[in-house]
Amino acid sequence: LQKFRNQTEYFQARLKEKKQLLNNRWTSEIEEAVIKFVQQHVIPLYKVPTEGQIATVEYDYNDQLIQLEYEQQNPNEYQKEIFKNLTQAKYEKETAKFNVAILKQRIAYNHLPQSFESLKIPAPISLDTIDDRDIRQNLMNQCEKILQRTKSDMMIVYIATAEAKMNEYQKKFDSDLIKMKENQRSGPSHEKLTQTMLDIMERRFKNINERLIHL
Repeated sequence: LQKFRNQTEYFQARLKEKKQLLNNRWTSEIEEAVIKFVQQHVIPLYKVPTEGQIATVEYDYNDQLIQLEYEQQNPNEYQKEIFKNLTQAKYEKETAKFNVAILKQRIAYNHLPQSFESLKIPAPISLDTIDDRDIRQNLMNQCEKILQRTKSDMMIVYIATAEAKMNEYQKKFDSDLIKMKENQRSGPSHEKLTQTMLDIMERRFKNINERLIHL
């Protein structure tokens, strides 16, 4: 929290400097427009990681409590493995869904991953030597359009990759869950989870969902 307070104070000081530089040209209409822009386009990008850190702390705390409660049921090794594998599969599935949503949000707000900042398309060596300013600018604009188009295409590939991984995790979780339910119906008694164990597992599923919902 102190980190974000420091950042807030820093940006407030920068804003004050800009207002002083603009002198009387800084009107209430300009300030209102800036505030509206920040609320619509900037805050959502920082809201996710900030609230995500808080949600992670709460999730980890609750998750540890749930784990301890399950261990108090004195599960055998098979029951421990079932609980571990299913909750891990659930976590991977929900996290993959969240990652896809984040990538799509980045496109919506035109906030590409930092790795894209270093992506460059080399311009022709002789471009800067063109004397005609209009022709030179037109060619530079074409290079920029190609770069932006390449970034957009790469984001499409990123999303497609994330969605493919999400589908894999979804299938694995569904398969593991079906096997567990079949085992509950017809498996050996020592491999079955008690109703209390199932209830605890369901609470862990819910805790995973709530963590990602509040990010």
